[in-house]
Parts: sequence; structure tokens; C-alpha cells
Amino acid sequence: MRIAMLSPYFHPVIGGIETYVLELSREFVNKGHEVYVFTSNKTMNGKYDVFPWQEEMDGINIFRFKVFPFTRGVEFWLKFSDTLLKAKPDIVHCHKIGFSMSDMCPIISKANGIPSIATTHGVPYISSVHREPPLRNLYLKTVPCRTVRLFDHIIAISEIELPWLHKSGVSDEKIHIIPGGVSRRIFNGNFNQRDFREKYDVESRMILYLGRLAEKKGIEHLIYSAPLLLKDFPDLKIVIAGPDCGMKGRLMNLTYRLGVERSVIFTGPLPEKYKYAALASSEALILPSSFEAQGLVLMEAQALGIPVIATKQGGVPYFIRDGVNGILIDYGRPDQIVKAVKIILEDRDFARRMGENGRRLAEKHTWDSIANKTLAIYEDLVETSAKNVVSSAS
Repeated sequence: MRIAMLSPYFHPVIGGIETYVLELSREFVNKGHEVYVFTSNKTMNGKYDVFPWQEEMDGINIFRFKVFPFTRGVEFWLKFSDTLLKAKPDIVHCHKIGFSMSDMCPIISKANGIPSIATTHGVPYISSVHREPPLRNLYLKTVPCRTVRLFDHIIAISEIELPWLHKSGVSDEKIHIIPGGVSRRIFNGNFNQRDFREKYDVESRMILYLGRLAEKKGIEHLIYSAPLLLKDFPDLKIVIAGPDCGMKGRLMNLTYRLGVERSVIFTGPLPEKYKYAALASSEALILPSSFEAQGLVLMEAQALGIPVIATKQGGVPYFIRDGVNGILIDYGRPDQIVKAVKIILEDRDFARRMGENGRRLAEKHTWDSIANKTLAIYEDLVETSAKNVVSSAS
């Protein structure tokens, strides 16, 4: 099968959607399919035309397009339609509802008789605290709710997305719930914690934030928790790992204002071997975001048996059961971060049980099983499309 995947960004850009598309594409290639990834030629911190226009990686054919931006999430890619059709895909799979190129995809696909599918990665307005800029808010209220119904099928990340999909005119028959997952290599990996600790000068116990340094991630609330945590755990290190998306300077200034700069370590983006070593080295992973469709990094931590602390926003509560496989907190509450971290650091048996429960959950959501579920949808769609063509011809 020739599979076209569309993603706002792609590897080496770091993020949840980017990981999802990369891992799914790898699985499809391993199963003998041709995969074409269509994406923007830009980074999340605003750099344009930094990658090759076309390349192959792990058997994945990658095309990166020149971007004409309008506002966040609304942009157009030069020569996208022609390049997509030249690939002659059997199916088009778009990633991210609330992205202008995903709005165009089902229109192009229908006009050319190609079945299309979209994975939501979080639909608009499923967070009670996250706010969008005015222009993006206007776009979200008027466009995706009309174009989402044009896809042949929709893959939702969790049940929280269903009301918006129903309101937008997508029937239950077209909706499948398939969350993101983890690679089996995490379960079997032997990640060198010593190399990570030596490289980043982490000698004592540490807690970790792993993800983009972006405003919606709520990292400042983790830093605000540091003075209180350090009173009880003076040797604790708070490691903040991930690429800067405009917040690093503000966050570093905050550590100096609070007098915790020696206890907060900014590593920048981590290569895969250090990413998993950082997770394995941690007492807990903290994700204090205002919005997450799922938070793939939570499941990656759980695959390693690491306790997780996350805000009860977006799709997170559908994957984290408070006190069972993680601790849920309110957004913007450093005091709750302090309380949750103290529980994990002081009650080792409780932390171990949460880690074990999290690992059992992660074992149910591996990328190979997710790829199989997704391929089953593809095959049904391609078969139905072929039958429709035959019926139309006769």
C-alpha cells in the first residue's frame, strides 16, 4: 500500500505528533508498505527552509514544503497538491485537526478519488484553561468543524474528543479511538543512566520535565515549586529537557529570581539515547501543561516504570488514573506539584506501585499494535473505495 502521511512538522523536530507520525511510519515500512511523509520545512521556533526539500530516512520518503504562514496553525505549502498526487497514494492520512493543510487534504483527496483519514491529536476546546490568540481562535471556531466531516474516517486519541466531533457532524460509524503508544525497544532497552548523569552533571535524585519549552506546557509552575521542594530535598535536581520554543530565556530568568538556578538544569533537546536515560534516571516525570491531547511522554515514562505527575487537562485523565498509575493535579498549582513530588519521594512503595501499573498500561499501547489497528482501517477504506469505483464504472 502507498500511504501518504501529512504532519505539520516532522523529525528531527521534536513533539508528540512528530513522534506519532515517525513511529507509525516506521512500523508501516517494516510491514512492507511505501510511506510518504508531507510536512513543512520549518522548526517550531520559527526557522524556515532549514531541512532538505526531499530525503529518505528509515525507508520513509519525506517531502518538506516551503511555507506561507498566516497565523498559528494556518499556513499553505507551495506545490503540495501536485507533489501529493504524483506520489499516487492509496490513502491519505492527515495528522492534526485544527491545521489548515489538514483542512485542504480531504478536499484534494475527494476530488481525485483517494480515501482520506485524519488523526485528531486533540480537537479544539477540550481544555478548560488553555487559551488561543484571537486569529487562531477565529479559525478554530469556523473552519475545522466544517472540514473534519469531509474525511472518510477519523481516529480520535480519547473519548474527550467525541462531543466536538459529533457536534461537527462526524457520525460514530466514522470514528475510531486509537491513542498513541510506545516503542517495544523502550521495554527492552538498557539505557546508560551514568552517561546521561555525567554529561549533564546530575549527581543526586532528579525529577524531570521532558518536552518542548513552550508556553502551553506550564513549565514555570514546576519552577515555582522548586523553592518549597528544595527546603525538604536540598539535593534534588529539576531537569528541564527539550527544544526551546521561545520560553527558555524567561524560564532561566525565573530560576534566578527564585534563587534556584543551581538546582534547575536545562539540557536542551536530547537525542534518543539520552532521552530514555533521562526518563530512567528520574524519580518522577512532571507534565504541568494547560493542554495535552494525550501526552505521549507520559506513556514513555510509564513504559520504564517511572511515576508520572500531570495536569487533569485535555485527554490526560483518560490515560492517568489518579493514585493508580500517576498523580493528577490542577493546572497552575505549584503547591500541588510540591505535594505530589513529596508523596513520590517519601513513599517508595506507593511510587513503585504506580510505576508498575503505568508499565502495564504502556504494554497495551505499543506502536506495532497501533499500526495494525490503523492498517485495518486503511484496508477497509481502500477496499470500499475500489468497490465504489467499480460500481460507478458499471
